[in-house]
Amino acid sequence: MSFKVNFTKKSSNRLAGIITVSCTITCTNWMFGDTVDIALYDCYGQNPWYYRDLKFKSGQSYTFDYDTVGWQWCQGDYIAIVDKNNKILQKWHLQIPEYRPGECPECHGTHKCRACNGEGYVYPRGKMWQFKRCERCGGTGICQTCDIPRRKQKFGGGPTGLKPF
Repeated sequence: MSFKVNFTKKSSNRLAGIITVSCTITCTNWMFGDTVDIALYDCYGQNPWYYRDLKFKSGQSYTFDYDTVGWQWCQGDYIAIVDKNNKILQKWHLQIPEYRPGECPECHGTHKCRACNGEGYVYPRGKMWQFKRCERCGGTGICQTCDIPRRKQKFGGGPTGLKPF
């Protein structure tokens, strides 16, 4: 089993062009293909999504993102190759570098997109009436370098064995 995983940011078709994270897993074995089971886990390790018996040819890749499977990647999520008993054989985490306030090389702490100045739209030179959506931020106006998608905390859940009082 030789696989390579690449996380990239791209414009989503289903979310009207908003920038989302995409995961591409590629079979790097040049001689033979492989059949594997893949699981997508959130950052809490709960409710994984399983994809069974994915057949990879040599050099073939599969993409897991919001457009293809409906999974929205957040900080700390991971993709794993599992066996038939759901035991993890190999895994890759999504770790986007985080910047402290004022350290972002793109916006320097303002959180505004540098291409559109936080408006979400760009105007072609000399044509004020023909504006279009900013390709760098996806029309949100937010800097995509320091905007990191995160999952909401899940409270409650199963019994912990602790008494409330």
